[in-house]
Amino acid sequence: MPSYPLRFSVPIFWNLWGHSYFQHAFGPRNQSGRIDAFVRALIPTNYGDFANWAVTGARLSVEGQSQGGYARVINNILQSYSSTGASGPAVSTSGGHIFCYGINDLGNNTPPSSQYDAAYGHAARAVISRARMSWLRPNNWAGAAGTGVISYGAGFTSAATSGEFTTGLTVRSCTVTGATATVTLTLPSDYNGETIASLWIANPGVAGGTITKSGTAGVTGTFSTSNIMPVASINHSPVCDRIKGLTAANAGQTIIYTVTAIDASATVQFDSIWGESLAPPPVIWCNTARLTTTGYAAYGTPPTDAGVPGGVQGFNAIMPPIVAEFDSMVQIADLDGAFGKDPVALIADGLHPNELGGAQAADAIITALGNCTQGTSRYGVTANLQSPGPRYASVVRVTQPGQWYIPESPNQVAGTAYTPVLNDVFAVPFLITAGVMRITRWFVQLASSTVATNLWFAIYDDRAYSGYPQVKYTDTTPSSSLALTTGAGVKLSPTSANGSISQPVDPGLYWLVMQVGTAGTTTMVTQQGPSPYLPSATSAGLQTVAGYKLTGQPTGPLGKTFPAGATLVTAAPLIGIQF
Repeated sequence: MPSYPLRFSVPIFWNLWGHSYFQHAFGPRNQSGRIDAFVRALIPTNYGDFANWAVTGARLSVEGQSQGGYARVINNILQSYSSTGASGPAVSTSGGHIFCYGINDLGNNTPPSSQYDAAYGHAARAVISRARMSWLRPNNWAGAAGTGVISYGAGFTSAATSGEFTTGLTVRSCTVTGATATVTLTLPSDYNGETIASLWIANPGVAGGTITKSGTAGVTGTFSTSNIMPVASINHSPVCDRIKGLTAANAGQTIIYTVTAIDASATVQFDSIWGESLAPPPVIWCNTARLTTTGYAAYGTPPTDAGVPGGVQGFNAIMPPIVAEFDSMVQIADLDGAFGKDPVALIADGLHPNELGGAQAADAIITALGNCTQGTSRYGVTANLQSPGPRYASVVRVTQPGQWYIPESPNQVAGTAYTPVLNDVFAVPFLITAGVMRITRWFVQLASSTVATNLWFAIYDDRAYSGYPQVKYTDTTPSSSLALTTGAGVKLSPTSANGSISQPVDPGLYWLVMQVGTAGTTTMVTQQGPSPYLPSATSAGLQTVAGYKLTGQPTGPLGKTFPAGATLVTAAPLIGIQF
């Protein structure tokens, strides 16, 4: 029988990472019948205390934030790292974490191999450690003495990245070995024995090196970034090295990472260092459930129940040894046992759970949470279970099915008409507050048009309420832009094919994004700010910001991650959606 929550303390804030079991509504009638909805009910917690980072089709072991892989985790668990001050209290500030990956990693590894399986384990170790993080030092950290300073030998140089496989937009690269090929961490002056984790980025194939540890803290050992991911995969892979067993007596001492061997024409890449919490929050890792024959057939190389590689039970054997590297605040939820290949708990595709399967999976997650030893640190239960996560106040935006809605503004005033310019991009914020909503169409309004304008249109998420578009959530024009009809008036999206949308959306902040694909001869109605989700004043006083604008963007489908550098604008093209 499952253990239910009221007999023990549980985190008030949760983060959810994974694939379609926790995103959209592929199995149940709507989001309220998903696994995470049952978990929230059992804990209980509400949407304001729950960040759902899941992405349909997500694979942990591939790069790409929009694919929901490891980069989505490491770029969205960014504990406070100010440029001044020491490491501070060694606690996590992100709440509890539930991870649900595996079936897409397994099913899309073509052909399946033990190397792919091992790469999945490397990625799992990295994200579990990151979920327990209390302080972070990225590779471009420039903090003051005593804060955990990183220094580099001349062999390591800074290189720009896309942020799709690294923390942020830089990495430190090395192509040599020896005395200049060093990364040195000087432990913070208030270091108190927390586990030290370093993250390295492995190139696909035999294109890495061996790193040897030394330093005044007395650390020894080696690890490798070579041949982690098969070269055919084209994906980078994270390699996380964890150092346990140091004490407060090591404060101010050094840990030195030296590249002592390197593959031909290869690069060793250093990403970041962090300290794990002295009172880590619970991390629940969902194993992979066996499927029906129909479910397996959804993949190019169908997995099996038991085969290694390529089988679910063999794949599930990867995680117990990795989880055992951590304390009992990391537990495995047995989704495989919960589903038990029961076709009644799965929908017709044999892959996704319905409401019955969702309830069974929630039981497994709550049982795993109950197995987390309550208070593994000397600081007690509250320190472990109630890390100060970013809770959000509740706001309700009332919506009616079949009606149309535009981004919120207290003025609802039209701005100066906009004349489309090729490859201009606009993004306007839109808040969803109900857990059963589905977007069915979108529209723009034209003031005039004699020669057709083409648009690209997508919706981006903003799970952390950053106030800036983040990762593409759904794309209505994934391969070709949509031609609008000429003439003035509202232009509705199609109900099928290119430009159409029928997308469930969880509560949260989203961004409606359009890019001009062909300018035509058109003017667009605009909506003037202010928006309640954007800045409303400067040091000079009131401003009426409506959204963001980019110019001169690449031609083609909107990118997976929204580009940096957009400027605030007082008016943006009038874009709306229908529920």
